[in-house]
Amino acid sequence: LLSASLMTHVALGALSDSYAFGTCDQVLDGDTFWFVADGQEARQKVRLGGIDAPEAHQRFGSKAKGNLKILLYGKKLEIQFLGTDAETGNKVVLVDAEGTDPARLQAFKGLAWLNPDDFDIVPMKKIEEYDELIYEAQVSHFGLWKERNYIPPWEYREKERRKNRR
Repeated sequence: LLSASLMTHVALGALSDSYAFGTCDQVLDGDTFWFVADGQEARQKVRLGGIDAPEAHQRFGSKAKGNLKILLYGKKLEIQFLGTDAETGNKVVLVDAEGTDPARLQAFKGLAWLNPDDFDIVPMKKIEEYDELIYEAQVSHFGLWKERNYIPPWEYREKERRKNRR
């Protein structure tokens, strides 16, 4: 028998390529949310793998967050844990929300970029799928692609870090 502690770690995705079922109890932005595994009280902050959505305080940030909330909140989720985000320590995941891939829909609606930091852990098939959808959103001027010179979230985060160091 596994100890309760080990079972908690497996349920919360401490091991890469593990799976868990559960729910979202809070969406933080367009690609990050709190996940509660079935049968667990602890929750874990996770990030959708393969995409990087606008930060909450960026333009389109609230739209990306609102769309993710529609896609996740109150849905039964199957999470595949892929690894850990080196910058934040959040688990990087693929999500099936009752047959829907929320990262795919964020890309389709023009609410995300590809996240190059995930290329080594997200299956290439998913990266290619998201890339194609992001390209279609760009040429169709959907979502954030309506604007020119939009600052990608990784540049926005770096700018905020520099500003906060002063």
